[in-house]
Amino acid sequence: MRSGVRIIRTLGVGMALAFGFLPGLPVYAQSTAEQLALDFTAKDGAQMLLASDSLIYDFDGETITAVGGVQIKYNGYDLVARKVVFNRKTKRLLASGNVELTQTDGTKLFADEIDVTDNLSDGFINALRIETTDNTRFAAARATRENNNIATFERGVYTACEPCLDKPEKPPTWQIKAETIIWNQQRKTIRFNSARFELFGFSLAALPSFEIADHTVKRKSGFLIPALGYNSRLGASAAVPYFWALAPNMNLTLTARGLSRQGVLGSAKFEHQLNSGAYSVTIAGIDQLNPDAFTPGTVNASSDGRAMIGTRGAFKINPRWTFGWDVLEQTDKNFARTYNLKDYSAYKRTSEIYLTGLSERNYFDLRASRFEVQEDIVNGENERQAIVLPNFDYRYTIDDAVFGGELTGKLNGRNIDRKVSDTLALGGGVDSWRGAAGRNGRMTASLDWQSTFIALGGLSITPFAAVRGDGLYSDFDDASLGGEAADRGLAAETRKTLFRGLVTAGVDFKYPVLFTAPGSTHILEPRVQLLARNDVAGQNKLGFANEDAQSLVFDASTLFDHDKFSGLDRVEGGVRANIGLKYSGTFDNGVRANALFGQSLHLGGDNPFAAPDLVFAGAFSGLETNTSDFVASTSVGYQGFSLGTGARFDEKSFALRRADIEVASVTDALSLSARYTFIEKQPDYGYATNRQEIKGAAGVKFAENWTASANAVFNIEAKKMSSFGLGLRYDDECFTYGMSYAESRDIVTNVEKRTIGFNVSLRTLGEIAADTRID
Repeated sequence: MRSGVRIIRTLGVGMALAFGFLPGLPVYAQSTAEQLALDFTAKDGAQMLLASDSLIYDFDGETITAVGGVQIKYNGYDLVARKVVFNRKTKRLLASGNVELTQTDGTKLFADEIDVTDNLSDGFINALRIETTDNTRFAAARATRENNNIATFERGVYTACEPCLDKPEKPPTWQIKAETIIWNQQRKTIRFNSARFELFGFSLAALPSFEIADHTVKRKSGFLIPALGYNSRLGASAAVPYFWALAPNMNLTLTARGLSRQGVLGSAKFEHQLNSGAYSVTIAGIDQLNPDAFTPGTVNASSDGRAMIGTRGAFKINPRWTFGWDVLEQTDKNFARTYNLKDYSAYKRTSEIYLTGLSERNYFDLRASRFEVQEDIVNGENERQAIVLPNFDYRYTIDDAVFGGELTGKLNGRNIDRKVSDTLALGGGVDSWRGAAGRNGRMTASLDWQSTFIALGGLSITPFAAVRGDGLYSDFDDASLGGEAADRGLAAETRKTLFRGLVTAGVDFKYPVLFTAPGSTHILEPRVQLLARNDVAGQNKLGFANEDAQSLVFDASTLFDHDKFSGLDRVEGGVRANIGLKYSGTFDNGVRANALFGQSLHLGGDNPFAAPDLVFAGAFSGLETNTSDFVASTSVGYQGFSLGTGARFDEKSFALRRADIEVASVTDALSLSARYTFIEKQPDYGYATNRQEIKGAAGVKFAENWTASANAVFNIEAKKMSSFGLGLRYDDECFTYGMSYAESRDIVTNVEKRTIGFNVSLRTLGEIAADTRID
């Protein structure tokens, strides 16, 4: 017979009829150099292609034998073997010799021998290995498949780990061995009978019978892996979650968490995925059995019944607009944190609703916010937090040039309501009023223009101008506020409505000079920035509430900011010059270096940083005098190593006022980082002594997949460790194990907290985690 013979014929059903009704088909014997291909079409339209080195038909035994490089493609199945025998009487196919069968879903079966029906759906397999499309694996001494969907593995093994390429005989990280494993592909479940779990080749647990979802299931109703924990106030705990798949895009997780000292905490989380976004609703509650276990007089000990409801959502209205929310309501301010409820347990959090729009040239943000502190003190920080309704921010940059430059318009507004005044006692009868009880608001509108020109010699000239107007109102409730202002010599005016305007004109000069040397390139860039503005009188009056500009850090990163206040409630006025010298260098060996040194000069008008308000914004900033402190920064980088420094020095004595030094090194096996911070005492901010702190962190990969880590924060002034932690982690493609120890100490109250935790994650099986707090 010639190579490449093709026979096409209409058949009955399956491969049995395909081979069985070919009358007069002779016996062929071919050399292995030739290939015989037979192409059939069944009545149902399924295609069957057989290719082999030789094809033998036995009329008496009614068998067809394909030998050598056998390949069969049929109805989505691909079969490869050294030899295939098809029996017309039994309608079965026997394949042997390095058999590989790829199913319609991509799952691959490897065996020494398989005995299957004519449609390749049912049968028996010896010495089986299976690799699914999700990289899960089965192995068995013998397996059967029935009804085209139920596979039974005798003395089976299941794992989601890849075999070791260097040592194939090495056991996988974890595996489950069972007397029988039943894979029901219709129900999409895998059941293990008389099973034992092995980790790193060691048997850890015997499991009489259990069931999991197969690799095709992304979400399925059923119990999830329990979570364990311990807390001295709550006791030992075990949480058993049940996942209920209500619909392909909707699910409900119900959890009963038993606590040995406080009873049962019930919770439910509903999640709904829509085309444009998703939202969730969480409820939880408990009737505390032993509130006396908490410290008397605290929030946790104040009631038996405690509950919460929280909801989160985010929706993409269109490619530019996003709408969302994150809201928590609870019977007391510390419930979610005490019971560590996921997504809602942060010590400081914000409940808010927002609408955001973003495009290439404009930005819009509108939100309502309520700031929350989850604390155990009955009357503490939480009661002094504000509600912001609304907070509005909009900016738009005109596409076309205006007078050769870029013009940007901005609008910003906010309204704040606070029930209790937020004050900080500084000593000597002086308080910092971070927020007064009552209401206050501000609306700001501005136009900003700037353009850049390059003059002869490379001088960069950037003129800029701005006009801004603010409308403010206040309605303070605290009667002692006026007396506090008068005691400090501040204007005690409490007008309800105030207006201010600011006009700015300035120019920024940069003159970069390039130097080259063998193996390196260097740039020196002197920079001078001049700004002229009118004075904004009365910023220290009570009517000018300072809510968003209380923090002020003057360093090299803010030296050339047009307005160095951190928010819009305070503004810079007068005439000012910012001067500095910048250096950058690159070296052929990969080293990069940068440095900046400069100073800010107040040349005329009122210095806003020398005018104290009720929070002392600007005090001890280094800007309160007409000649500011010097600021400097440096950075050096080489491959995985970096060193950065920042400092502020007194303008007269050059004494150190503030310093930050940070070093880091990262390689494949080791990561190290350390940071030193020094801040000179700032009595008007509530810091009567210097502050010095060292932070350090390290991680080392000491073996394949194993990493150890440590971190610490040491308060030099108090000579105490603020926090300390250790961690150990194993991580590969199918198994993750982590354990940690952490402790923290409040330097002021000396209250210590210690936590031990661990988590184990097995791919396809689930995760177990425990968090134990030691008081």
